Amino acid sequence: MSASHHSRKAHAKFAAEDADILILSSDNVLFRLHSVNIRTHTTVFPIGDNLTPSSEPATFSEESSILEILFAHLYPSPPLPDLEELEVEIVQAVGCAAHKYGIASAMLIADLKMIAWAEEYPAEVASYALLHFGAGPRLDRAMIYSISIPLETAITLFTPKVFIAWLFHRDRWCNKVYGVTQQFPTVQNYALNARTSGAIANSAVVTYSECVRDVAALDIALLPPDAS
Repeated sequence: MSASHHSRKAHAKFAAEDADILILSSDNVLFRLHSVNIRTHTTVFPIGDNLTPSSEPATFSEESSILEILFAHLYPSPPLPDLEELEVEIVQAVGCAAHKYGIASAMLIADLKMIAWAEEYPAEVASYALLHFGAGPRLDRAMIYSISIPLETAITLFTPKVFIAWLFHRDRWCNKVYGVTQQFPTVQNYALNARTSGAIANSAVVTYSECVRDVAALDIALLPPDAS
């Protein structure tokens, strides 16, 4: 037996003797799962339709603390893991893994929690939403507080086209807020400006998705043509 086999630690909960799928976390914890549960509760699990019993585990890039929460949704008897007391980085990692492996119930819970954190963690929520949400109401709710992200953070956080759409979004919100309050927003109160949405007629609310469409329509050239 190799040294790597000796260093593996079996997970205390996911250790069924009749399991036919073995998963090894990035921190070397072994999970024993049932293929029937994987087929029932996932859509894009990497082993997919070729699930076969194996004595060698598939190695995942996630740590055991993330997989433990995720795999609980393959055996959905209550209570499911509570994400309320977890740090944003953990919920973000669980949500990303849920989207990666197509575990719908975990996706839903993580997505809702991340959206609820939009004001408190605008950069983390914006990154998550841009990766996992398509244009529409969910993305717009997640992005509304992104106007409070400092410019120097946004320029490193977003791709060029996303950054341009974000600038459109922030500029339009500032103008809209000024039209209501007659006070031009400052960097210190951008988050307050987002909250001002309640004072603006619903038909006049600026959405991030709208800004994305406008940027796409402009067909902005982000790089100069190849001089060669």
